[in-house]
Amino acid sequence: MFNKKLIYIVGIILFTLVGCSNNDNITLSEHEKKAIDYLKSNNYIIVSHLESSYEYVLNKEMITMNPYNRIWAVQYTEPDLYFNKLISIYSFIVENHPLVEVLLAMGIDYDNYDVQVNVFISEEEAIGGTSNLIPKDNSLLFGGAYSIDGKTLEEVTGLTYDQWTEAWRKKYGH
Repeated sequence: MFNKKLIYIVGIILFTLVGCSNNDNITLSEHEKKAIDYLKSNNYIIVSHLESSYEYVLNKEMITMNPYNRIWAVQYTEPDLYFNKLISIYSFIVENHPLVEVLLAMGIDYDNYDVQVNVFISEEEAIGGTSNLIPKDNSLLFGGAYSIDGKTLEEVTGLTYDQWTEAWRKKYGH
């Protein structure tokens, strides 16, 4: 069992080094490079870079609807700062993320899950993001959006869900 885990960890490290190197076959945008630098600066080990990315221009109406309100609820910055600005999202599978501790505390085998982080880039800077648990067997997702560092809405805002909902509606409507 120990040897399998050691081989797995060494394999992931090698995959990460090859996958994130300056290989001529891999072309990363400046935003993707910033997202990778952001994750590395937060000591995450990147297992893989997911090919899909998503972009949108944030507006006040969007943050009154799912999933945007849930996503922006777990950011450490107010969405107002990014109204009418392009938000680019780049996704990665990482290791050594705090969400693994959540699974362990619940007695769930973390070997059955990956941690996906989604890094938000706006105006050439990483501004935050989300994280979530992805079952390796492609079953239903586990939980909702967590902050980039694995915190819940309550942990990020200091409010209960009901308090947050009331404050959010007062500020943004709906």
